[in-house]
Amino acid sequence: MQIQLYLRRNADGRFVCSFEQYDFWEEADTAETAYRNLVLFRQDIIDFFLEGGCDYYSLSFTVNYDVPSFFSRYNYINITKFATLAGINPSLMRQYASGLTKPGPQQCDKIEHAIRIICMDMQGIHIE
Repeated sequence: MQIQLYLRRNADGRFVCSFEQYDFWEEADTAETAYRNLVLFRQDIIDFFLEGGCDYYSLSFTVNYDVPSFFSRYNYINITKFATLAGINPSLMRQYASGLTKPGPQQCDKIEHAIRIICMDMQGIHIE
């Protein structure tokens, strides 16, 4: 079963992770904490899916991020180098990451494309 998960930064700077179609959500100071608290630790959500006949631990999640939540959750990504890969001015990318400015559709496409490049690049890695 495919579940849409949303991770966004609120106007007050806190992060909200939600299964909007099921009205479950969790708010926290970091994107990672909101995600983990919702997906891994909410017994009521686990029970909801189990009672519906689903194996909760085999559910498939699609995570929809806003830019600040993405860079909060994956805070090990160097924003300046990522901006260069995406073809976006590094100062502007830092504004997107901090939530000061919201990227338009074309900039979001560039950001998603850069994420996919990184994913494809890392898929074939083998460390010896």
